[in-house]
Amino acid sequence: MLSGGWTLNGVRLGEHNTTNKDQDCDEYSCADVPVEVGIEKVILHEGYNQHKRNNDIALIRLNRDVGFSTYINPICLPLEDSVRQMDHTGVKATAAGWGITESDRASEVKLKVTLDVVDLQTCRKTNIKFNKLGNTQLCAGGKAGEDTCRGDSGGPLMRQIQGNYHLIGVVSMGPIKCGTENVPGVYTNVATFIDWIQSKLE
Repeated sequence: MLSGGWTLNGVRLGEHNTTNKDQDCDEYSCADVPVEVGIEKVILHEGYNQHKRNNDIALIRLNRDVGFSTYINPICLPLEDSVRQMDHTGVKATAAGWGITESDRASEVKLKVTLDVVDLQTCRKTNIKFNKLGNTQLCAGGKAGEDTCRGDSGGPLMRQIQGNYHLIGVVSMGPIKCGTENVPGVYTNVATFIDWIQSKLE
């Protein structure tokens, strides 16, 4: 279930502009038509706490296989020990989504933003609701006007490692006013949930 009583019943892969019913095109070419896929199962983390945002992670099992293309590609999980144990503090990571922008409306096209990963100790001091953050979470951002926001939740925080993009975080929560100076956003630290993810594979 999603907030407000909504039920998640499908995903749309290869999407860029949500206002186009079919293909996304520019003056030179068109992308492939987005692929719509049904959902077999949503697996929520058993320890998820809606108020504290602990264990803010879920898996979606699609009801059929999906082929990869120029516009549909997988992202790497931090499976190797050397990647799982990396300290991302101070590095630049990229978040993407269709969330709320400065106009207070959801973006019609997928946007991305580059954010600096912030150490937890510093992050805890920036917002009273962050003071109990643990190692299953990480923080990124803190520059005015550069942030994820409402509607981006569940989206990726990515970092390029050895030439491949890895999913290091999942958008979780942030300040009431997105893009507040010196207040980073909070992301679920994917590396700390690899064992849980692997235990749910069928």
